[in-house]
Amino acid sequence: MKWFKHMCDMLDDAWVQDVFMAEHGIAGYGFLCGIFEIYGKECGTDPGSWVTIPMATVARKLRVSSAKVERWLNDCATAGKLSFEISLRELRIYIPKMKELRDEWADRKSRELGSDSGVTPEEEERRKKKKEEIPPLPPKGESVGFQKFWDAYPGGVRKVNKSACEEKWKAKKLDAITEQIIQSVEKHKLTDQWMRDGGQYIPAPLVFINQDRWTADLDASNRNVYFHRSGTNIPGNRITPGHERKGGVLQI
Repeated sequence: MKWFKHMCDMLDDAWVQDVFMAEHGIAGYGFLCGIFEIYGKECGTDPGSWVTIPMATVARKLRVSSAKVERWLNDCATAGKLSFEISLRELRIYIPKMKELRDEWADRKSRELGSDSGVTPEEEERRKKKKEEIPPLPPKGESVGFQKFWDAYPGGVRKVNKSACEEKWKAKKLDAITEQIIQSVEKHKLTDQWMRDGGQYIPAPLVFINQDRWTADLDASNRNVYFHRSGTNIPGNRITPGHERKGGVLQI
């Protein structure tokens, strides 16, 4: 691969020497070089971006099994050297230090990659758009569904213990029903308990999760409608079925 100039101080890196190579030997060094080379080629003129590569391609080029690729990538990710995820037999990887390691020579050669490798400008543009469409990964271990729930949950003095809530969320495996839970939160916001006295009776989110509050039957008759004399809806007296409003005044 003529465009890739291998010149780095990897062998002087303490983690590479004392941890990764101590466990995996020279094969570990070859794995790191190979991953950097594959990533560098795929990210093209945009070093430091997420790229997606078929897992079978990575395993074939490195001459190791897909399982070993995943194990060794886990070691690298634990050390903070890269981030990755594997889904549907594809590896999505991000190496933040690549932009720092790339020099002017490598960048120039990377720009020439299209003509050197037969990649057309159209294909290069398609790859660029695909990268832009891929959403960023959440921090390692964070639940996307829980964050949506947390953002939707009303604030107040009881909205605390986020980490404990997230642990419980994960333990109950609630990501699969995230939308159902958020819809329930929105319905609870209309209830007398949640709207009364500025929301001071809203339960803590940990209580909501522990007690499966989203399973409560909140039909229309249990929701509250509040009216001002002007006719606008504001927190106030609850209008129960059978009561009617006339001229902005409750008629009982």
